[in-house]
Amino acid sequence: MDVLKNKDTIRRILGYLLQEFGVYPKISAIDMLNHPEVMKGITATGERKDIVDTLLKQTNLWDVRKKALSGSSGGMKQRFGIAQAPLGNPRIIIIVDEPTAGSILPGVTTFSTCSVPSAATPSSSSLPI
Repeated sequence: MDVLKNKDTIRRILGYLLQEFGVYPKISAIDMLNHPEVMKGITATGERKDIVDTLLKQTNLWDVRKKALSGSSGGMKQRFGIAQAPLGNPRIIIIVDEPTAGSILPGVTTFSTCSVPSAATPSSSSLPI
């Protein structure tokens, strides 16, 4: 597949988890998760809300969902990264560095049990790692 000609298709099938990533000042976790959902084709507001809410709860970010990510700790930003990786129910998730390594054992459990509600299936599906 030509990734340059099929950008939208690639965005839908690919998820990623970076060790470090930039966040916009004053943008909340909930807003930062909504944007990639739209890019991945999830434009229905209700469906997007259900997915984002589920991921925020699974990564223990629910209580801080409206706070700016820029002032968050490194660990909290990593949990946000874990929350954004399965957006759009990608077939492939690329893990670039160590956020799921043994040094963060509770994070491994969270990542391996995150699931995304899908409109195509009646129940959530676990992430393949």
